[in-house]
Amino acid sequence: TGSKGERFAKSGLPLVLGGALGNDCDRLFRGFVIDFVGFHPGGMNFPAFNIADAAIVGGVVLLMVDALVRPTPR
Repeated sequence: TGSKGERFAKSGLPLVLGGALGNDCDRLFRGFVIDFVGFHPGGMNFPAFNIADAAIVGGVVLLMVDALVRPTPR
């Protein structure tokens, strides 16, 4: 079923796929994606995002960590 070394990929891939599916459902049913989280600390403007976007970014980070820490086969 998989090694302990794949734990980051096992968490990251569902986050990426779930986030992409969430954004796709918004586009399909609404015609657009609602971005509702906006940060403006100290007058700076950060891009608005939604939970699906955050899941995609978090999943990609976990996949990158997995690629860095997974032992290479010999």
